[in-house]
Order: sequence, then C-alpha cells, then structure tokens
Amino acid sequence: MVNPATSTWDSEAVSVLQRMWGAGNSASVIAAAMHRSRNAVIGKVVRMKLQRANGWPVTMKARTASQTRTKALSSRTEPARPVSYLKARDFHCHAVLDQRGADGLRMRCGARRLKGASWCQAHYLAYFNHSRSP
Repeated sequence: MVNPATSTWDSEAVSVLQRMWGAGNSASVIAAAMHRSRNAVIGKVVRMKLQRANGWPVTMKARTASQTRTKALSSRTEPARPVSYLKARDFHCHAVLDQRGADGLRMRCGARRLKGASWCQAHYLAYFNHSRSP
C-alpha cells in the first residue's frame, strides 16, 4: 500500500495531469512531459476517474466475443485484390494465398479484415466451418 505522505503526486502534478488529460493528450505524451512512466499516468487517471473532453471514460467495458463476432459478420465485404506480403497493412486479411507476387513472396487476401479477427469474413467463415465439421 502506498503511503500518501510519500506519494509523488502533489497537487501541482495532479493539476497538470488533469489539464493535459482534458486537452486530449495521450498517456505517453503526459508521461514524457511529467518525467513519469506511462503506467503511472494511466493508474492515476483511472484512480481519479478522469474523463476526456468528449466525455469518454478512460476505460470502457470490453465487448464479449459473441458481440464482436456478430457485429463483425454483419458488416459488408468488398471485393478483394491480393496484396503482396510485405505491402499488407494491419487492416488487410491475414490469410496467406497460394499465389506469389512479382517479388516472389506469397500474397495475402487483401480484403478488409473483420473487427476483432485476423481474417476477412470469407476466410473467417471458411476456417470455422471447416474446423467444426466432423
């Protein structure tokens, strides 16, 4: 248990934290400015129950897996063009295709991946339908 008398969060540090957090600065930026760790800043923000200027709380209730999957599967899919393995971005489906690009590397699907999953809707359903068959 931390002794309040030895706490490094004096009233001036708390006011700076409140001002910077309310202005929308990230915990990393605040930590660098205050010469503290990012975890120390996040911990203090959570304990103080600070909110952003837009009214969002620091922590939000996480969605359950079934809520994420249901919402993700209901989203529209767009036609996919294969993407080179090295040019694939985080939002691309991570399914590796049996094709090779001009650079000789495998290609990725290229479709937008589902939120909360690594694959697009087609690869996600193909995997789970295949894995559940007897």
